[in-house]
Amino acid sequence: MMATFINPFTDFGFKRIFGQEKHKRILIGFLNALFADELVVTDLVYRDKEQTGETQQNRTVIYDIYCTLDDGSHVIVEMQNKKEVNMEQLTDIPWASQEELYAELSKVSHVAALSPQERAIYDEHLKQYRDNLAALEAARLDGIEEGKKAGIEEGIHARNREIVQKMLSAGLSVDFIAQMTGLTLADIE
Repeated sequence: MMATFINPFTDFGFKRIFGQEKHKRILIGFLNALFADELVVTDLVYRDKEQTGETQQNRTVIYDIYCTLDDGSHVIVEMQNKKEVNMEQLTDIPWASQEELYAELSKVSHVAALSPQERAIYDEHLKQYRDNLAALEAARLDGIEEGKKAGIEEGIHARNREIVQKMLSAGLSVDFIAQMTGLTLADIE
């Protein structure tokens, strides 16, 4: 099933939704919702600092956004299209309360609004994004398996130490303990 909206975690989707001058009103609304009245952005200027890796998978989009606040001061906000710790907090932003802005965001991020050329580019970026997610999941599962094996080995080793201590406390000889446990004399001492 094809998604209705452009995935903002793809390079293309992020640039289309947040990285264009013509859509800066969406970004200003997003930032103001994110800052939750701590800061109020009235205008912004994009400073594209895209870092391109040797392969498409190594690319990182970074924008420095020079924001003008309602008091005339300025702040720099760095935007990246990588998931970071605490990203789940962004789901708490009250977009629905800003209906006009939400409608504009919906129109801009709708897959059906893409030209055939944009759609082909987006589909390629989406494939790469999904491939990266699959690779990360495989690595995560490998890490879990490795951790289980290491944990089992540590547990066996700890249990063996415990048994050896009890056998030594009971006055059994080191040679007898080695014969019964299969441990070396060095392991026992």
